[in-house]
Amino acid sequence: ALLSGLLPTRRVQSAPMPVRPRPRPAGVAREPGLLAFVGSDSVHNVDGMRWFLAEVWPRIRAALPAARLETIRLAGELAVAVAQAHGVETMFTLSGAHVFPLYDGAVKSATPLRLLDVRHEQAAGHAAEGWSRATRRCGVAVVTAGPGVTNGMSAIAGARANSSPLCV
Repeated sequence: ALLSGLLPTRRVQSAPMPVRPRPRPAGVAREPGLLAFVGSDSVHNVDGMRWFLAEVWPRIRAALPAARLETIRLAGELAVAVAQAHGVETMFTLSGAHVFPLYDGAVKSATPLRLLDVRHEQAAGHAAEGWSRATRRCGVAVVTAGPGVTNGMSAIAGARANSSPLCV
């Protein structure tokens, strides 16, 4: 309703939340004027965020001076941070649009992740399994959605048979 009032010439859509928010613990007050804007790394979402920051956010600040905008890391950066927290230093990948956010996160990290690009998803899986056997740490293969995952199934089966830790 607030956005519709601030932007009468724009069509504002909202999606229903798939889950209910958790109840707030007793004694914890709701902070007034806090706005969270979450998106992913896709080009459309980045363009949407730029539009939001250029056109919508100044109007919200004018209407609600107490409103704050917090910076949230993008999905690729978060995924890389989680992988690094688990000791991952190398990822075997096949370049594709689905994994570009991980590439961005890997090179923007404080300690960049090493990316080894292969020619086929199956090769990424087998290379990651070989890595895990050689280093005794979890091998990570990043493949594209759909057929990329199917092509990685041989490596997953091999890793299971060999008791090698593998994350695809």
